[in-house]
Amino acid sequence: GAAALMRMFELHFAKAAINATKKATVLSLGGRDEQITDDMYSVGPLAEALQQKLLNTSEHFVRSGRRIKKATSAEIAHVRNRFSSASRDLRRGATELQPSARARASVSK
Repeated sequence: GAAALMRMFELHFAKAAINATKKATVLSLGGRDEQITDDMYSVGPLAEALQQKLLNTSEHFVRSGRRIKKATSAEIAHVRNRFSSASRDLRRGATELQPSARARASVSK
């Protein structure tokens, strides 16, 4: 259904992005538009090494982003727990103070 259609679009755009990256690589290495074919592995070892470097860097960014998100989520959860605990203690302290304040008010009368 909808999930399969979304996956098809993701794959289509991923393939288009890969092809655009390959074309840009060929052009940046001094190639011509005529040299760009569907089989981009024939462009030479330098272009292939550059593509591999780009792929490794992209994967590194993804892994780093996941680690940062995980660490940030854990830190936010920790702060949220501390805040909840502090507000519970504050409410508990406020309810404990109320009877003694009443007792002092009745003694002063």
